Amino acid sequence: MIKVLKNLFVPGGSYKMWKCIIALRSRVILNRRIRRHWKYIQNHRKINEIVEKSVWGVSYSVFDGEELLEASLKSIRDSVDYVNVVYQKHSWYGKSANPQLLPLLKRLQKSGLIDDLIEYIPNYKMRAGKQETLKRNIGLKYAKKRGVDYFMCMDTDEFYIKQEVEKAKNYIVKHSVSRSFCPVVAYISPTCRMFGSGGYVQFFSRIGLLSKLKQNRHNVALVDPTRQLNHLPFVKYFVLPSLEMHHMTGVRKDINKKFINSSFNSVNNINAEDFYKKLSSNCITVPNMFKIKGIK
Repeated sequence: MIKVLKNLFVPGGSYKMWKCIIALRSRVILNRRIRRHWKYIQNHRKINEIVEKSVWGVSYSVFDGEELLEASLKSIRDSVDYVNVVYQKHSWYGKSANPQLLPLLKRLQKSGLIDDLIEYIPNYKMRAGKQETLKRNIGLKYAKKRGVDYFMCMDTDEFYIKQEVEKAKNYIVKHSVSRSFCPVVAYISPTCRMFGSGGYVQFFSRIGLLSKLKQNRHNVALVDPTRQLNHLPFVKYFVLPSLEMHHMTGVRKDINKKFINSSFNSVNNINAEDFYKKLSSNCITVPNMFKIKGIK
């Protein structure tokens, strides 16, 4: 009965089960050194097999910042099997998107960087924060339809290093992590990285029939309330080592547009001049790792 319930809440093959099977099979090998070596090889193969067979998916929430989207997609596309973009033509406050947004999205879809495009139409009678959660849940719903096993939300100004992502995926499977998190590092230009932590973000997490995005007080890190996955029995929370999300916080052609149209605009009560003045004294020069061009 417990196994049935566990598969309902956290479905899919478990590496723990295979680890026990491999340990049992190894007992026929009498030499301890050879037995350990055989177990290491078999466990490594099984982890890689589960990672490869699992479906990894991402959902982007898009209104502005489209100038960064292609570079962001290229940073994650090789590490995932499915990408959708939930976009809106008008902001939470009625402002129009760039007329070139939809042609750009269709071009990126045609090139294979995006699998599904879904339009979200804002309801101006609802709070922006609540709508953003609804919008991200639409992306989650489409990911479920596509058979995604591990899911995360992204924005256009978020980037990952492929080698770190692949290592993190193996860690998630090996340690049966259900809800994973990683630290954020912020940038005010593609080559100007800020000192210190920029908080945390929810990384790939196991999803199933009952998964949905809502605030979760069980989280082990403080993350965006619009992209937290609900708590379910048997889930395991973990902050991943050796992984960072690179957040292009101040990288925009029009940073004021970001502040004005954010669902947290009441918190972001700051103009562009004050924003850069406050942050520019606290950064170091780094290479343009994600090849972001045309934006100061």
